[in-house]
Amino acid sequence: MICLNCEKKTKNPKFCSKSCSASYNNIGKRRHGKNTAICPVCSKFKNLQSKVCMSCYTEKAREKMRNSPISEYILLKGASRAKWNSVRHWARKEMEIASIKKECKVCEWDIYVEVCHIIPIQDFPESTLMKVVNSPNINTIYLCPNHHKMLDNNLLEL
Repeated sequence: MICLNCEKKTKNPKFCSKSCSASYNNIGKRRHGKNTAICPVCSKFKNLQSKVCMSCYTEKAREKMRNSPISEYILLKGASRAKWNSVRHWARKEMEIASIKKECKVCEWDIYVEVCHIIPIQDFPESTLMKVVNSPNINTIYLCPNHHKMLDNNLLEL
């Protein structure tokens, strides 16, 4: 018999050693070293198995979210406050992306702040796009817990 990899004579029907078997069977599969390729969108490095790099993938997900109605992000089960949690989650992400300074808009306290919707989420029709509901500096602002509670109870006007 002749080894399929190195063409040496062997008693084994296909390979002369485990090393030759591994070399032959793993051709084209990179196990060590740089496991990267180039992203077709932004020309940065990406994983070999991925279509695009992580930053392009997350930006595409954000763009999809922004152009979707809030009805896609409403939870139908659970308490009434919990049903809007996904919308609030994306509001926090949008505020982080906008690089707005994390301090209360009223008192400038910066130890702990919350993202607050000026117009409550439930006041929007379910067909409203997420980019309208979660738009930084238009409908979402940072407030300390005290001022957030005051705004929710109509004790504060902005």
